[in-house]
Amino acid sequence: MGVTYQAIDLTLGHAVALEVTMQVARALTAADAQGLVHRDLKPANLMLVDGPELTVKVIDFGLVKFTAMDSTERRDLTTHGFVGTPGFASPEQLEGQSEDVRSDLYSLGVTLWYMLMGSPPFTGSVANVISQHLLQQPPFESLATVPADVVAVLRAMLEKDKAKRIQTPSQLREALRPCAERLRAAEWAPAAPIRLEAVPRTKPPPSRGNAAESKIRSLARAPAPKLAGPDATFVRVALQRPAAARRGVRALGLATVSLFALNLLFAGGWLAFFAPHPFPR
Repeated sequence: MGVTYQAIDLTLGHAVALEVTMQVARALTAADAQGLVHRDLKPANLMLVDGPELTVKVIDFGLVKFTAMDSTERRDLTTHGFVGTPGFASPEQLEGQSEDVRSDLYSLGVTLWYMLMGSPPFTGSVANVISQHLLQQPPFESLATVPADVVAVLRAMLEKDKAKRIQTPSQLREALRPCAERLRAAEWAPAAPIRLEAVPRTKPPPSRGNAAESKIRSLARAPAPKLAGPDATFVRVALQRPAAARRGVRALGLATVSLFALNLLFAGGWLAFFAPHPFPR
């Protein structure tokens, strides 16, 4: 069971698009050997077959032209005037001129453009599309993401003059083969190994609540300044002030405790002298 290429999400990569094109070129080689011109090559007429490998089949030969017939037989086999899809038709096909395999190669070039970019080179109304196929060059500048060698093959496929176009499907396959091999190698190349680099551990910044404590600790760890003269005296006095303050606090505490003890003794003696006794003295 297969699905047409147009129904597939167009994100298969350039290498797959070239592989599809080369397989269609192989089918055109077999058709040309039988004197057949498809005349309606487009993504909707390419079938991708489910399987372990990519397999493409060309379908819908309803508009096929048998070039080995004479003009009378061809008129009986095919319809009169233009047949095909204007967006993918060759200039000679749009003008009603004789077609051969080079016309199918032009249509295959438009199909390759579609597979690479997601849309054909010419869009708009049917009249505008026909006019552009006949008179305007495709917007090759829009193929900035396509490799240059692939763009060069596309230019040869989309020549207005079929005499300047790639002449046979075999020539097309030979031109695309090195492009496809290079793209396959690039798209399937293993990714570069991930390098893990050691990152030095850093201490988190102190919280606001511990800012004062951290400052005190940093000052305590700081080396004492080495000064001489009056500055040395000033620094020594400044560093000694906290110790002197602590000694003063301890002395004041001892004095307060002593005073409190004397008060207790005095209160006890007063109570002992003036309090009434059950027995007379």
